[in-house]
Amino acid sequence: MEISREEKNGAVIFHLNGNLALTGVKVAKTDIKPAVEDVAITKIIIDMKNVNLMDSSGIGFLVASAKTILKRGGKFALCDCQRIVAEIITSTHLDDFLQIFPSMDDAVSQI
Repeated sequence: MEISREEKNGAVIFHLNGNLALTGVKVAKTDIKPAVEDVAITKIIIDMKNVNLMDSSGIGFLVASAKTILKRGGKFALCDCQRIVAEIITSTHLDDFLQIFPSMDDAVSQI
């Protein structure tokens, strides 16, 4: 898992490249969790365009991250999910809890 970070329109965007599974989640925790816990950051977007696999640990990481930032009134969103990842999200009903946008531009403009 490789993760890059950028800021756009007041949102911190993390671009993920790899699998959001066991070892990928460890990298995500190292790179993304500090931003999630930073009270100065109120908007986080996770770009899922290059994530082809996500397991239960990935789901758990996304849910925990979203809960942390939403609890303090912030916003958390996913964008550009691959079909297989989108199916996992909908089958687990995470789409009822997480904001999911079809593109980065949509996420940036609406979050």
